[in-house]
Amino acid sequence: MEYCQAVPPKLTTPKLTTPKLTTTSYALLGLLNLQPFSAYELTKYMKRSALAQLWPRTEASLYKEPKVLEARGFATADVASTGARARTVYSITPAGRRAFRAWLREPGGFLEFECEAAMKAFFGDATDLETLRAQLEVLAAHPETSTPPPLEVLSAFRDGKMHFAERVHYTAMAADLIAHVNLAVVGWAESWLQRTETWHGTSIDEPKRVEAAAVLDDIAARLVRRRGVDGHAADRPGQATTRGRSG
Repeated sequence: MEYCQAVPPKLTTPKLTTPKLTTTSYALLGLLNLQPFSAYELTKYMKRSALAQLWPRTEASLYKEPKVLEARGFATADVASTGARARTVYSITPAGRRAFRAWLREPGGFLEFECEAAMKAFFGDATDLETLRAQLEVLAAHPETSTPPPLEVLSAFRDGKMHFAERVHYTAMAADLIAHVNLAVVGWAESWLQRTETWHGTSIDEPKRVEAAAVLDDIAARLVRRRGVDGHAADRPGQATTRGRSG
């Protein structure tokens, strides 16, 4: 007599994958290269140092990274007691130090810019002129409204009141970049606040069209100067090049 019998599915053991290292992973590995830290101390330092603006990340994402480094064998975790309280302290391993130095030798990525107020301004034609200008005013006032005040932070760096005072030259390097970017954004916002003073509404009209063309031509001219070539070697917006073509 024939009969059917269900064949049980083969059980497979799921493969455990090691988490991939990110730039955030290497940033924390770099801090562990300076000294051992707990996850709390790493997060606190990342939020209070120049790294907070060079590489801003949420506390949740920072807290999970030390375990990723431990899983890769790039850090060890030891329980240390402070009074009645225990905490896990992470230290870099020789493999972690080699991985960090190898990462430093790789070409880094360029600036990735994010700005919510500027993005809202980009959609200005969907709102009124007052709302558009309010977004620009947010950016124009940034140095005065940011927390903590940049001048207080700079003074702390200058007077050696922050961590790793012996690395102040690298702190100055990062602070200089941050200041250049922030001040450039402020200058841009002030410029467009001045431009939009003469606007009548947010929709396109001939004065806005002429102004936009002048702005784009100015950007092209600045890029040409930056590249060190004359105005005939680069295309103006709306013009096609014929260099290297026949016929």
